[in-house]
Amino acid sequence: MKKLVIPVALAILSGLMGADVLWSQETGGQDPMMQLMMKYGMPGEFHKKLDGLIGSWDLTTKWWMDPKAPPQESKGTAECSWIMGGRYVRENVTGDVMNQPFHGMSISGYNNFRQEFVSLWIDNMSTSFMFMTGAMDKDDKTIAYQGTYDDIMTGQKDKKFRVVTKSIDSDHRVYEWYDFAPDGKEFMSMEVSYTRKK
Repeated sequence: MKKLVIPVALAILSGLMGADVLWSQETGGQDPMMQLMMKYGMPGEFHKKLDGLIGSWDLTTKWWMDPKAPPQESKGTAECSWIMGGRYVRENVTGDVMNQPFHGMSISGYNNFRQEFVSLWIDNMSTSFMFMTGAMDKDDKTIAYQGTYDDIMTGQKDKKFRVVTKSIDSDHRVYEWYDFAPDGKEFMSMEVSYTRKK
């Protein structure tokens, strides 16, 4: 009985390998699942549109706790680099907020499957994620994002916000955060001006 098992197993394995080779030839050498993974998993033209973010930046941040009050201001720096084979841009931000050391990080990219830009933010002053999705204008210089975050000041979970990022030129860009006042009216609660380090 044992003598029959090995030849039969080899015959089945050989048949499967032959069928796999034949099927592979008919599908151009790749199975459909692999083709889908390649289509949606590889960086493409929309990832290249983020290439202007790469580099070292000086930051000036203004933020408004109350739209009627004058803004507070702080300075910082950002280091942006490609990660995961050009699929995502990682941005490391350092500075200070209200005289406290601040460190934040974003991961941004383009979701080929959903056909939208995506961005995730975390920092050392919270324990929640901020996630947003957006689309680029036809000028290839502006991305308008929509997202949600947990507002600990008001106790509101999944509070909606929007962000607009603008490329002024190769050495300057602006990040605008729009929030909602207690009366429901939208206002710009933060503006970050980026200047490329020379």
